[in-house]
Amino acid sequence: MSKKVIECEYCHTLISEDDVKCPECGANCSNVIKKYRKEQEEKQKNEREESIKATKEIFGDFHKRNRIVYIIAVLLFLIIPVIGIIQMVNNRNHFNETKENMTSKTNDKTNTEENKKITIKYQETGELNNLKVTLDSYELFEYYSKDFERYNTPKGYQKIAFHFTVENTSDEYDKSLYSFATLTADDTPVEETKIEITKGFDSVKQGKEKYEKLDNQTLKSGQVLKGYVGFLVPTDKKVLKFRIDNITIEMDNPAYKG
Repeated sequence: MSKKVIECEYCHTLISEDDVKCPECGANCSNVIKKYRKEQEEKQKNEREESIKATKEIFGDFHKRNRIVYIIAVLLFLIIPVIGIIQMVNNRNHFNETKENMTSKTNDKTNTEENKKITIKYQETGELNNLKVTLDSYELFEYYSKDFERYNTPKGYQKIAFHFTVENTSDEYDKSLYSFATLTADDTPVEETKIEITKGFDSVKQGKEKYEKLDNQTLKSGQVLKGYVGFLVPTDKKVLKFRIDNITIEMDNPAYKG
């Protein structure tokens, strides 16, 4: 049953939408009912529109907030790795700077030491750049063979086995002896190198096993090596000079026949 919410335009009695005539005065109420229904439809339409609008606003704000959250998340996703990379680069740069400073200080010290040179005499001990060297003895070495002619002593030269003691005094690093010793005679480089003679010591033998050979090698930290190095020494030169790194050993030529 419909509620009586419509007012009769003649007697102002409340009637319902189902009343064709006013039950009080009998007037025809169709016009007022049509007007009422139209107003109700407009009202409902406006309410729907307001509801839709409110809903859109709510969802619009939600999507807007979601977009903001999404943008913030994307920015964080991009920024955090960048910050990490920057921090990593800064740490690496700091490490490199620290390493370079330490290396620079070490190199300054090393370069200063490596620029030093010392000269010692036969049977003296010289120490420089964590290397201690002594030339303590020598033996004349003669050998002749038709089968090993390349090991025979050429005219004007004397084969000599020089005994060295070499120590790496560093407790931190190994030392590479790329060219164990070079020889000059009266400040003139000797053309024949130790390699020919050390090969002779290795191959010819003939009771010369006592010649423990020193050659190009790595001297371990704290290691001491002892052994012979063979040279073809010119007999017309008075002074022999051996150089091991920046240590020069000077001695009278025991084979001098001036």
